[in-house]
Amino acid sequence: MSGITVFVACNNVAVLELLCRRGADLSLVDQDGAMSIHYAAQLGASHPDDSPRKVEAAAATSLPTLRALLSAGVDPNCRDEDGRTPLMWAATSGNEHTRAHLQC
Repeated sequence: MSGITVFVACNNVAVLELLCRRGADLSLVDQDGAMSIHYAAQLGASHPDDSPRKVEAAAATSLPTLRALLSAGVDPNCRDEDGRTPLMWAATSGNEHTRAHLQC
């Protein structure tokens, strides 16, 4: 897991944005060929039994991480070694807000 991916997984937008401004390599992949944006697509995933308030709160905290990566130029259509895009990761994890954001 790359350093960028660690900050994405921790949902640490401030450090992520700092690293982006300092020229961090956002195209690094892990042992499964996944980039940080794949992991960002899973943040804030919800369960069908979650209350609407919980779903909204998860989306509010996860979308800034995704937006930071997209603003830094990460390709939202990149694929992991299995050919899965971040959109596919979001859909598989049940993250409707991220899925909708990636479809735009």
